[in-house]
Amino acid sequence: MKYIFNLFIMNMLSFVDHYYCILEKDFFAKLGQPGSDWTLPSQTLVVLTFDESDFEDTAYAGPNRIYTVLLGDMVEPGTCESEPYNHYSLIRTIEENFALGTLAKNDASSNWFRFLWKERFSWDPPESIPAASQGGIASASCDGSLFLITLDISSQLLWQSYDGQIWSQPAKIGPSAGVFALASTGNGLLLVYQANGSQDLLALNWTSKNGWAEEPIALGVKTDGNIALAAFPRGGAILAYTGTGSAGSELPISSLLIETPIQAPFKPSPKSLGRSTSGDLAISTLGSTVYLVYRGSQGDPQNDSFTGSQMLVASFETANFNTVANSTVANKWSPPPSKSPPPAGSLYVVGEVSQSDGHADFPPPANPTLIAPDSAIVMAQLDGCIRLMASPIDGGALISETFSLSGVMTAGSPTALKRDPRSSFGWGTLMEVGWGPVENLGSAFQPEPQSPMALAVCESKLYVFFVAEGSGKIQMAVGRY
Repeated sequence: MKYIFNLFIMNMLSFVDHYYCILEKDFFAKLGQPGSDWTLPSQTLVVLTFDESDFEDTAYAGPNRIYTVLLGDMVEPGTCESEPYNHYSLIRTIEENFALGTLAKNDASSNWFRFLWKERFSWDPPESIPAASQGGIASASCDGSLFLITLDISSQLLWQSYDGQIWSQPAKIGPSAGVFALASTGNGLLLVYQANGSQDLLALNWTSKNGWAEEPIALGVKTDGNIALAAFPRGGAILAYTGTGSAGSELPISSLLIETPIQAPFKPSPKSLGRSTSGDLAISTLGSTVYLVYRGSQGDPQNDSFTGSQMLVASFETANFNTVANSTVANKWSPPPSKSPPPAGSLYVVGEVSQSDGHADFPPPANPTLIAPDSAIVMAQLDGCIRLMASPIDGGALISETFSLSGVMTAGSPTALKRDPRSSFGWGTLMEVGWGPVENLGSAFQPEPQSPMALAVCESKLYVFFVAEGSGKIQMAVGRY
């Protein structure tokens, strides 16, 4: 594009109609339509947007879906986009178009309007790879190679690498009870796994110079359930894990920050999320924000009708520039759901709509994404867009959903759509945002029941791994823009 004009209108209630009338008469009427009567130079994009939406007469609340118009000869009529966008996406689009670089804030982690360049994300057909697992699957990348962790029949962790063409032969790491996760830390890899015959979690470094460390480091925490691991762009990692208890029971969720490369002795400082689950966990970062997705608990408020099969999301902010005094916070998880007032109680669902108070302009109730009770959940972020994958509640092919709203803040207290002195109003938090629509990936992405999964990014590509139905073989599919 040669030119981009951005018309940004402050939502000043009664003044908006006045501003728009002026635009309609003095600007749009003379602008014409993209094509033969377009009065601006070719390859010019005009963007009309507002600062926020309004869903109540007395306050700005509810899902912040902002009316935005794109006019230009590069906009393909009938375009339908599944990725969510916000104002940071617009800033990033301008930066990408003119090769300006970023401001190193929320724009740096945002997606952009790639559809203007006719770029859209798609998956290649899955293919079998020379790997097998008797338990989980974990994957991450380092130095341009993809790494895969599996478990053999004797409970030995195995690792393999993939250079884009050839897989290495499996090599042993050590024994494990079968729960493990892998993350790329920029300067290497971090593997967290459950010690064999124990509830204890251990960590192991890998570097291209030294390979796997000789001895694991005890993290000082225990699990009888699941773990998820994500690395921060500027170093360090965050571990989410469920605690100890009987098999199949609701286990409490906690998190642990880990400096990388991890060094002994490690002094843990776990944080309780005030939440519990009997299902899987998935975690990913988008800029300075961490998102944890987990299967809802039967004890969650407003969850009784979903039989514990809706996915819920919590956020953890690490940057002070994404906080507002007395409303949002850093270095704390968003408040857990509560049955006590305010009624909405920070129950953030994974779905196209986060919360609803039944306002006429917003269709109630929330539209949650339902998954199979025993489904694995995986997430990874590519170019400002988190992709989540799981098995749907009725079985069948894998489903995928996107979250790509950079700069979403973490509420400091339970949120509510109605003003309440005990609550945060939720501006700019998970209460106001939603996910992209659910996409069924088709019969080629049909996993075995209870199949483990992994999702990883390497060299601007997304790799998903799962065990194919009826074959028992690990399949790999590659996604890209």
